[in-house]
Amino acid sequence: MNVDVIVAGGGPGGAAAAAQLAQAGVAVLVLDKAHFPRQKACGGCLSPKVLSLGLDFGGVVEDVIEEAVFAAPGEAAIRYRSHTPLAYMVRRERFDQFLLSRAEEMGAHVRYGHRVLQAREISGGVEVVSDRGTFRAPVLIGGDGALGATVRSFRRPPSRIALAMDARLVAADGAHAAWRGKVLIDFGGVPFGYAWIFPTACDLSTGVLGAKKKVRRLPGYLDRFLDRQGVQRGSTKVTGWPIPYPAWSLRPAISPRVLLVGDAAGFVDPLTGEGIYYALRSGLIAAQAIAEGGSGVADRYQQLIWDAFQQDLRGAAILAALIHRAPEVSFRALRRHPRAIEAFAAVLVGRLSYAAFLRKVVRGVFAAGWHSLVQVGRWRDEDRVVGTQRSGLRTEGEH
Repeated sequence: MNVDVIVAGGGPGGAAAAAQLAQAGVAVLVLDKAHFPRQKACGGCLSPKVLSLGLDFGGVVEDVIEEAVFAAPGEAAIRYRSHTPLAYMVRRERFDQFLLSRAEEMGAHVRYGHRVLQAREISGGVEVVSDRGTFRAPVLIGGDGALGATVRSFRRPPSRIALAMDARLVAADGAHAAWRGKVLIDFGGVPFGYAWIFPTACDLSTGVLGAKKKVRRLPGYLDRFLDRQGVQRGSTKVTGWPIPYPAWSLRPAISPRVLLVGDAAGFVDPLTGEGIYYALRSGLIAAQAIAEGGSGVADRYQQLIWDAFQQDLRGAAILAALIHRAPEVSFRALRRHPRAIEAFAAVLVGRLSYAAFLRKVVRGVFAAGWHSLVQVGRWRDEDRVVGTQRSGLRTEGEH
């Protein structure tokens, strides 16, 4: 098969790139080890920022979140209710199938059950070896994860990895109904991480995220968190997955012919661990750089990524350091200042950049409480507003 681009991995980043390329008339082949729909360990909480990418994913939304509860051990919870969606809940198996099916409808070729084993540059292109054949193309997009074959073939996998653990709980009807439209995020119970409860159509996603060195303790953190919330865990299956620490060098172009997207490139929110938005957007940016043609695809992709992510990821890292170093101080500061809570919610949904939050809120309201813990450098960032007005999305069963 003669194609212009091979995409390793059919997750959100790879699927978004493939759909965009196919729509532009570029011959693209996607290789994925799984047969879709497939199980995918993930909390399934989508930021409204995804709406700014032009994807109509309303058919797979299982809940629309308009209330957030922020908690910390030994502290009274903070409840914040919004008049616009704070998040959308999806099941990754359905969401990912929707994205990859969309790419196929656009004209992308997808080979399911093809595990990529390695890749290498050859004269005039890239050779990709799978367990079911070898494929060649001028360009390779690596969307197969932080520890995937693309990363391992061209550079060292990231040494700093966080781990997340998710337990799906089937709650009684009354208990499940109480969580509809609401999420809980608990800071402080997991060192340098957090715990969560997210609702889906028929169960609750409960989990914890923390540093890799704490991996043996994660089940204990999850049990204690659920005990504090009065949630019975039972014998529910628990799944886990790695989350790369952000790549501050932002070097997603391995070579002129190999581009990384999503987790493979280290595009993850340092505070929340959220990666779907960054995967989708980096996939679209990679497709844009390739479809524009000409020489300098890698340089163009590099610059577009830098413009899109650099300020936000660096600002998020500073805020994450502030919160994780002193979760109790941070939590109490938020509770004392309702406007700060609104600004924090605006950051989470994409209406306010992390850097702007640091400048306007931390330096103003929180400076006295946090300055002794972490010295915040000077960050310049234009206020960036992503249009997140209430959309017409509806959950299943709504008419």
